Amino acid sequence: MKRPAALLDLDGTLHPRTLGAQMLRELLRAGASRDRAAGAALTAIDAIDGRADQSAAFLTTVDEVYVNYTATVTGLPHPMLIQAASRAWQAERHAVFDFVPVLLAELTARGFVLALISGSPQEVVEEAGSALGIPHCYGARVAVVDGHCQGRLERAPGYPGEKTRCLADLTAKVPIDLSRSVALGDSASDIEILNAVGHPVAFEPDQELSTAAHRYGWPTADRDTALRTCVNSIESTSPNPPNRHT
Repeated sequence: MKRPAALLDLDGTLHPRTLGAQMLRELLRAGASRDRAAGAALTAIDAIDGRADQSAAFLTTVDEVYVNYTATVTGLPHPMLIQAASRAWQAERHAVFDFVPVLLAELTARGFVLALISGSPQEVVEEAGSALGIPHCYGARVAVVDGHCQGRLERAPGYPGEKTRCLADLTAKVPIDLSRSVALGDSASDIEILNAVGHPVAFEPDQELSTAAHRYGWPTADRDTALRTCVNSIESTSPNPPNRHT
């Protein structure tokens, strides 16, 4: 039997900051020697967090993050990334929004499949997912061969279309009823996931997502109203039909 899912963004949605940035800082503290590449990635992340132009310039900035992140980790032992992710989460876990554990408990009680879909590195997304009780985690995954990171990403959810691919992977593993599913995201990169479910909620949206939410009639929420908005949405009798906007 198909179950509804909760498809949740991480950075800026469940947590106010980009956890991938903290992971990069932890790598630098641990002696990763690619200071210039890591610094460039952090600068690009700051631009995204500052709500850079959500258009071609935004996509260029995402590309700068991934190119420099890949350059930073290439050749490093993969356990070094896992350790940096663990330290990053321990440093940032206190900042998770107050509504998050209550919302996750409510969704779990209602039988929702919980999934994180984030542009941050897979290792820190998994740390967050494990701590929050979210079993399905999709982040930027670097290729690993013989225990060492390679110079390419196998998955990069910050790019257009990649979050849809993550959703396809999830639905191949777990029977999902998208018409009863809820999605929560804060930026233009989340539009494709919000567009795929019956209950999209735009969380403190950036300009492009705010425009899309207004156009399509999606509810918006902030850290004070997210719990109520999500619950009210999934309790509504007439969900928005998924896959209806192009």
